[in-house]
Amino acid sequence: MRTSIPRRVHSFGDSRMTILVFLAVVTVALVVGFAYTSIGFWAILGGLAAAGASVFLFSSPRALAITVFIAKPLIDMLWFAGVDVAGVAVNASSVLSVVIVIAVLVFVAMRKVDVQRGLLAPMLAVLFMNVWALVMTPDLAYGVQYMIRVVCGFPMVFVVPAIVDQLPSPRRLLQAFFLVMAFVCLTVILQPLGALPYKSFDEGYGRATGFYYHPWDVARYMVILIPLLLAILDEPRRERLLSDLPYWGLLLSALVVTYFTFLKAAWLAVLFQLLLWLVLTGRRNLALGCLVATIAVVAFPLRSGFVSVFSDLWKLSDAATRGEALSGRVFLWGEYWSGLRSSGLGQILLGQGYVPNGWSTTGAAVHDDYLRLLVMTGIAGLLAYVALMVAAVAALSRSVAQLAKQRGLEWRIGLAVQCLLAAYFLMGITADPSSYPSLTIYLWLMIGLVIGYAQVAAKESEHEFTPDALPAARQLRERTTL
Repeated sequence: MRTSIPRRVHSFGDSRMTILVFLAVVTVALVVGFAYTSIGFWAILGGLAAAGASVFLFSSPRALAITVFIAKPLIDMLWFAGVDVAGVAVNASSVLSVVIVIAVLVFVAMRKVDVQRGLLAPMLAVLFMNVWALVMTPDLAYGVQYMIRVVCGFPMVFVVPAIVDQLPSPRRLLQAFFLVMAFVCLTVILQPLGALPYKSFDEGYGRATGFYYHPWDVARYMVILIPLLLAILDEPRRERLLSDLPYWGLLLSALVVTYFTFLKAAWLAVLFQLLLWLVLTGRRNLALGCLVATIAVVAFPLRSGFVSVFSDLWKLSDAATRGEALSGRVFLWGEYWSGLRSSGLGQILLGQGYVPNGWSTTGAAVHDDYLRLLVMTGIAGLLAYVALMVAAVAALSRSVAQLAKQRGLEWRIGLAVQCLLAAYFLMGITADPSSYPSLTIYLWLMIGLVIGYAQVAAKESEHEFTPDALPAARQLRERTTL
């Protein structure tokens, strides 16, 4: 008996689907091929990375914070994967900054967010002065890009406290960040080891950058990483010394990376963070001893190296070479000051916009946050910024004081953010940290994180001491004691 195998009958719908799939594949191939030939492989990769991060961070507020905190160091490595749009370089990092602003605004519009009034007023003043600077900037595309760089991190300080209960535990959050930063440190250390070529040089010396564009791109992440490592290491427990070895190794790597950037301001910022950590944790005598030991080591065994590294400081005493001091920053500052002195009263009070007069003669950034604010946003903008920073210090101090009652990891993270903020102020003397999202987004996110931790601790404290909660709290303490 023959069994007949039924023959598949192709319907018109199957043929149409086959044609549509074929056309879709051809279309995608043509689009990708055109993109590859016109903007290159790395630009496509950067676009895909930015698109993937954008889709993920829009999925939830938790995803927004995690993307910023964990993924941004990797996305910043794709700085070279960009295209020019209206004369402005657009890459994955700049796209992510814009998307972060949009995502935060969408989140604020859809969910009630408690706003710290002490921070909101000066922040709005800073935003207004930057909008005015945008109006004063003749190149609108450049001005929009610059303003986004300055203000994109601001909303994080309001959003993160609202979602702090949705985030991973403080330890898990830090561990994920450390894992990413371990990879960053590895890529940077490969340059001093000779496995990767140097891309940045200063007077013939190679400065470590890893996969980043500039040594400062590395150093900014180190001043974030080092105090957070101190927070997780400086714990009153001795039974987990072996498990702490990876953290100690990462701390050593971070210090090595900071050294090989050959950025004197970064060295001083990290040293200041280490000393400030000892002071904030109640070890003032040890901090003083470390400072004296550092001065002694620099003054005697390392004196020749110190003199060589800081030799340009001696140029300040001679008018003929003064402009070369501080790696040419004195010349830059002089040009911007000259541009400010030749400005009218309105520009002195309200600023010259994002392309101030000194730019035309130097073509370089101001390399001083406070002078940058003065020439771009005027006296009004500088005062607004100072008011914002005073409010940030006050809000952070109140939160740390609240967390100090428990003395847990959240409290030590608060101390770490205080060290970060102090280094941020210090770096502002010879750099422009407030105009770089790789630092400002982290700064405002972490201030918001500490504020959120403090709010949770305050609610728990209030609940613990309500009349109904006292028996349960007493039983919990008894079980803990047993």
